[in-house]
Amino acid sequence: MDIGRNDPCHCGSGKKYKKCCMKKVTSLDAIREEELRRMQAELFQFADFHMSPVLEAIIDEYVGDGVKDEENLLAALLRIWGIFSYQTDQGRTMMESFIEQKRKESVRPSVISQLEKWVNAAPSISFIRNKEEGGWYTVEDLFTKEDKRVKLDEESEVDFEDGDLLIGYLVPFGQYYSYFINALDIPEVEGIRFAETAKSVFAESDFSDAEQFMISHYPAMMKSLIVGHDVDLDISEMVWANPLHMLAASVLEDTLKQSGITGTDRDLGIRVWNRYSNRIQPVMKKPQIYSAAMHYYLEKHLMEVPSSTQKGVAEQYGISPASLSKAYRQMEEEIEEDVEYILQHVNDEISNLGLDEPGQYEEFDSDWKPESDKEEAQELIFEAMQSDPKKRLKLAKEALELYPYHPDAYSMLAEAEQDPDKQLQLFKKGMQVGETDLGEHFFKQNKGMFWGLSETRPYMRAKFNYAMMEAAVGQLETAVKQCEELLELNEMDNQGVRYMLFVMYFDLGMYKQAKKLLDRFDESHTAAGAYNQVLIEYALNGITSSLKKLMKKAKEINPFVFDYLVGKKKLPKNPNYDQEEAAVYVQENHYIWSKNPELIKWVAENGK
Repeated sequence: MDIGRNDPCHCGSGKKYKKCCMKKVTSLDAIREEELRRMQAELFQFADFHMSPVLEAIIDEYVGDGVKDEENLLAALLRIWGIFSYQTDQGRTMMESFIEQKRKESVRPSVISQLEKWVNAAPSISFIRNKEEGGWYTVEDLFTKEDKRVKLDEESEVDFEDGDLLIGYLVPFGQYYSYFINALDIPEVEGIRFAETAKSVFAESDFSDAEQFMISHYPAMMKSLIVGHDVDLDISEMVWANPLHMLAASVLEDTLKQSGITGTDRDLGIRVWNRYSNRIQPVMKKPQIYSAAMHYYLEKHLMEVPSSTQKGVAEQYGISPASLSKAYRQMEEEIEEDVEYILQHVNDEISNLGLDEPGQYEEFDSDWKPESDKEEAQELIFEAMQSDPKKRLKLAKEALELYPYHPDAYSMLAEAEQDPDKQLQLFKKGMQVGETDLGEHFFKQNKGMFWGLSETRPYMRAKFNYAMMEAAVGQLETAVKQCEELLELNEMDNQGVRYMLFVMYFDLGMYKQAKKLLDRFDESHTAAGAYNQVLIEYALNGITSSLKKLMKKAKEINPFVFDYLVGKKKLPKNPNYDQEEAAVYVQENHYIWSKNPELIKWVAENGK
């Protein structure tokens, strides 16, 4: 029987299914989605870090300096276009360079395979034809009329409506699609007008292929869609922890201007949003929702004469009042600290903000300081993550002086340490302080879905690093215990703990546990999964007819593993995809295969 997200859970807990057992369902689709969403963020960071001059040149070429400084939303959209559609002097896209980098990092072959399907992605214009629960949509391409099933992050605040027009890069996530980072949402009436214009331009162009047309005309289309305004505060010069947060600021800025809110009030709203978003790191897929929430907060709490209702603000941003209300409630609980901080510092920038009355905010305590050392420490950790090793170490130590319970700080100290024993102790200390920081009740309440709660991730990273160090120094039993606990806390295994755990199980002769692990995370369609099935069958039952069938299936999936294992071929220097997958598997698992020379001999004799 199908169970809806909001139905009572079948386990009898009395909770809704979405709040109970739904979060404990393990599936390859969910694992793949988590990995690919992580790849999206890493791709964006890769492009900004390694190819920032190229991205800036793209914006200069298609937009011009004046517009680039004024229209940050347009600049962000062009960055996505630059990642997928702009060929560098080397004749390849940033997407292709990113995949090459991931190969060097030995990212799992199944993830590389998915990323390779993103290479030919082109911008699309689509109408929403059907909206379903759980973040699912059916969209119809404007030019090809092709329907695609699209899934957005279920935990996001997205609230697209039937008939809305979406513009963005649709990339495959296995059997469905998702928008890279985000889609630009245009309400139905305005969307229809824009679509007619786009079709007219296509009809008059020299292009017969809609994808090539979109790649060529996307920058001009976005420029015409996003009207430029004068900007007093340069958003592009501000530090943003997430590009979507900057998009939300740009949307907020434009809508405030359209509402007649300018000068000091507008800049105040943007500054408060900047600090709040960097500190809280809200998860979002539709920036307009948080833009609207900040707009409403600004009018309700920071302006002398508020003029808009919650419903009116929601209509301005093309979202539902319910979505605005939810985001506003979340924001209201946390944002007062950011407001006070910004207002305290605003008099230092009177001339830039254009205040006519410098004493306007003198009611706020001039001795005000942030209440939470923990939050200050977290800001230092964010900065450390983007810094060179020497500065990273310095910032990690400063963070611990402020708040001695931050696991990431200890992990950074461990990574800078050369002595393995000291590394081990630092990772262990990071794990221990993380347990103290989260608290016993938190563990009981959230066991099974830890990774979905961002505050757990520093602890999870420290615990995994500690497990790997224990394994490295030969303490396999301790490492196994840590990995098993990680899988109990995070049943989806977003960290890939299972791969390390399988090797340790096998090394310790815990074959039944290794078999259960393979069955739990069924990846028999991959080289790693198929050849590990061969190992387990041999360990449990010896040479059997089942072993022969499994060996045949493994060879069909990837024959190169067989060649490398038996020494028929050497590991290649410039591998293709299948060779790369095989090489990674052999490098990670050669040790446990080498402990079974009889099996390797049998494979060599029977694998032809």
